[in-house]
Amino acid sequence: GYTGTDELFGLSSQGRDVMRLVDGEDVRVFKSKAVKKGDALLVASEERGIPQSLCDAILAFCVAGAVREARGLNSKPHTMLVHVSHQKKDQIRIGGLVERQIVAWRNSEQVTLGYMRNPMRSALAGLGTIVLPNGVTQDAIVLGAIKVLNLLDVTVLNSETKEELGYDGRPDRHIVAIGGNKLSRGLTLEGLTIAYFLRTTTMADSLLQMCRWYGFRHGYGDLIRIWTTQVIADWFVELSLVEQSLRDGIIRLDRAGKRPDEMAVAIRGHADLMLTSKAKSRMQEETTRSWSLQNPQTIMLPIQEPNALRENLRATADLLLAHPPTRDQYGGAIAYDVPAAAIIGYLNRYVTHGGAIAFRSEALAHWIASRNVHGELTRWTIFVASPQRDRQVMLGSRSYGLVTRTPTGVEGIGILIEPRHEGVDLPGGPDPFKGATSFNVQAMRSNRPSTNGLLLIYPLDASPFEVDVSTVIALGMSLSRTGDEGETLYANKGIGDG
Repeated sequence: GYTGTDELFGLSSQGRDVMRLVDGEDVRVFKSKAVKKGDALLVASEERGIPQSLCDAILAFCVAGAVREARGLNSKPHTMLVHVSHQKKDQIRIGGLVERQIVAWRNSEQVTLGYMRNPMRSALAGLGTIVLPNGVTQDAIVLGAIKVLNLLDVTVLNSETKEELGYDGRPDRHIVAIGGNKLSRGLTLEGLTIAYFLRTTTMADSLLQMCRWYGFRHGYGDLIRIWTTQVIADWFVELSLVEQSLRDGIIRLDRAGKRPDEMAVAIRGHADLMLTSKAKSRMQEETTRSWSLQNPQTIMLPIQEPNALRENLRATADLLLAHPPTRDQYGGAIAYDVPAAAIIGYLNRYVTHGGAIAFRSEALAHWIASRNVHGELTRWTIFVASPQRDRQVMLGSRSYGLVTRTPTGVEGIGILIEPRHEGVDLPGGPDPFKGATSFNVQAMRSNRPSTNGLLLIYPLDASPFEVDVSTVIALGMSLSRTGDEGETLYANKGIGDG
């Protein structure tokens, strides 16, 4: 099927192993110490060569190419994206360094037959779980990767080099495409599996346009791997929520029987990025800040603040001691009829990550209190996820199984909420909302009375984060429709609200 932001970074990405973080030292290899106007951004000296993370990405590309060929895709184009700078001189320099590294690997293999086997084995292991065709061994993939290494074609795409991708002439090429603006606009990178992406921007639409890894990836979607920084990775996780809010808005438009020129579709704001340039957003206006029909969640956690983690643990234990769960179901424990004051007090104690916008506890507490005045969100259900695991944590008067989430860097976890958990408080639970492939979370929220709210507590296993606490408390909510329905939204001020 289609591979988009949600499939790589959002709710549908759970269980996928896509992100590879580039640390600050490797990024600094590409940065000059002093930049004057008109100077190139990258230095990447000839003596130093390319950083280890880019070496890893290129070897992973060779392995991905071998897996594709084992799956019968050997006559199809295969591409790797390297996008670090918009400067043409930088792109040419990086292209030369990449070419030199590839030649060095080839020469080493020629001088000492089998020299590249261990690096390729490491690259195959680094890709994670990959399903190979029946009868194809890992050793065969390693040998195939070495063959792909000998076929790599480094192509620098800009107006100075005048190079082209040339898919039509040679559809079986393995191309390492290096570029900037030309690469990020208008060109289709066929068979894209590996991306090394460090290019930053101030606008969400530009970021989505530059990435190039979206589309239909039949037969190799599981091979997509993206090397990028923690900051960019966090941007994409939040963009998945922005896109989801836009889809939800379009669904509401359709259900209201309105045309797009009759009712403005509002778009959620992003914490760090403008949605688009000011020139393109002259009709933009900020609307109300509301969490009606939303599922705010902690996609970033204060991992580097141990005192904050301990305070969140104490606050959660106090909440569950005062309002202990009385029922175990749906993979967790449920406490009913919790007053809004308890939830508001808990949120005011809970410490969120300083850069979070998707879940800001104090802002949510203030908003819930404002809706209480209108008789909304007055009664709450608390759900504490508790999988059947040996690793447990004591919260309040009982123990809970620890939830596993894979970090997307130092402080990010990607999407937290398991979809079925949004319906644990509804009559009949989440099962009536289960479709062929997923749960209809929007319908769950819509079927919840406006008086009710659902707080989701996920006690995370702290070991993947390497922090000295018994658990890392992550939170989510599933919220009903409220009278101020909207979001952290931007809409077209020239169109009415329907």
